[in-house]
Amino acid sequence: MRAIRVAHNPPQHWKASTAIICCLVVLSLMTSPVMASNLAFLLRLSLPSGPTEKLYWVSLPYAYQPADAYPNLQVDAEDLVQDLQPANLTRPCTDTAGDCVVKEVRRWDATTGEYEVWTGGGGSGVPFDLQPGESYGLLVQEVSGVTDHILDIIGTHDPTFEHSVCWQPGAVNMRWIGLPPHFVTNISFGNPEVLDAEDLGQALGGPERVVQIRRFDQTSGLFENWVVGSVYDGSPFAISTNEGYAIDLTCPDPEGGCGQCTWTWVPTHY
Repeated sequence: MRAIRVAHNPPQHWKASTAIICCLVVLSLMTSPVMASNLAFLLRLSLPSGPTEKLYWVSLPYAYQPADAYPNLQVDAEDLVQDLQPANLTRPCTDTAGDCVVKEVRRWDATTGEYEVWTGGGGSGVPFDLQPGESYGLLVQEVSGVTDHILDIIGTHDPTFEHSVCWQPGAVNMRWIGLPPHFVTNISFGNPEVLDAEDLGQALGGPERVVQIRRFDQTSGLFENWVVGSVYDGSPFAISTNEGYAIDLTCPDPEGGCGQCTWTWVPTHY
């Protein structure tokens, strides 16, 4: 470990701040500005539930190793629930007591084309595994009168990880992806100090590979989308690296099979 730094003044394209992050602490920083390999993060997320439940889609560190709360030697949804449970509340939490801040963890199952849900503290069933590079929906709830939840996520980044998805004709080619906390791109649609959906879409391969980007708006409870390449049609929403985003993939050569339609992407970062 070489340094401990709190990112008070983030570099370019970290200016897209979010309502769900309180602070970012870089626990270990190597010298390379692009392919830093030994980078650990503490992400402190502010996820208020209010008097009702509220859903947030979040990115996780690509190398995330919480305690094995559901003892199966895998990183799974129950491990995430217990890892995020605040220290001042009951740990481990259970669904029967209703004391899990994270009531549900949701993921998009690209195989079935449906959302899968794990109930936090569930006493039956098997939680789904968490996959590097994916993002997950967290349904948070009021617990013991507390509605303003501060949840900590600690993990490291894997600079060798590559997103790789084979586009399938006739399928729902959507993926919920996560971004590294230190993701950066030199592509700029509008304000060079704000990372927006068009910037991200172009970094992901442009409209030839990504049709649109979606985000979940916690305020409205609705999905917001931006069609990549629609530079004259409205303003793209800002991107926060700790939120999760759904991308709809396309293929420039649908007749070419998986070999011509595989989308790959290695995020660039500090």
